[in-house]
Amino acid sequence: MNGFEDWALTLLVFLPLVGAAVVVAIPRSEEGLIKIAALGFSLATLAVAIGVIADFNFDAGGDIQIS
Repeated sequence: MNGFEDWALTLLVFLPLVGAAVVVAIPRSEEGLIKIAALGFSLATLAVAIGVIADFNFDAGGDIQIS
């Protein structure tokens, strides 16, 4: 098992939650910073999701893919 498979699904679950917490912590007057943080966390989540899809073995779609 390579390093990406060890933490990718966990990161897909918790990265948006961390992003939401960061956005909530930014003062409302910093609207531009809120938008940048939200976009950054969204793009990071998208990048991890693309990595998971790229690592998926479609020939074994019905099986548990551990390795």
